[in-house]
Amino acid sequence: MGKLSKELTVEKDITIKADISTVWNALTDPKITKQYFLNCEAISDWNTGDPIIFKMISEGKEVIPVKGLIVRIKKGELLEYTCFAPEFEDDVSRHTQVIYQLSKTEVGTQLHVSQGEFQKEEQFNHTSESWDVVLNGLKTLLEERSTM
Repeated sequence: MGKLSKELTVEKDITIKADISTVWNALTDPKITKQYFLNCEAISDWNTGDPIIFKMISEGKEVIPVKGLIVRIKKGELLEYTCFAPEFEDDVSRHTQVIYQLSKTEVGTQLHVSQGEFQKEEQFNHTSESWDVVLNGLKTLLEERSTM
């Protein structure tokens, strides 16, 4: 099968009725990410060049489904990191870039997420569906907290 002719990049936008600092904290606090990010804790020291690990417990065992490196970070505005399954760490063709961009809106925070350069349409479709689950979970979690 030949390479796909177009770049496959997932692009998602969601508006969350919460301030930017609350959304940023939810993106970078492992105790919170575990609640909406497919049961994964996002672990990093959150500086450019630092590793990022998405760790989960499955059937009583620690699993690291995704790893990466932080490429750029501007607290409260931008987070960009590489993303790959540990078995593809040495195969850069299997790495993707994830970018979170946050901006203030009249009702809260606009979060734009992109993850790109997938080699296969199947990966692209699976990732797009996963981001829908993650972002809807984040929105629900933060908006329910703000009404409590």
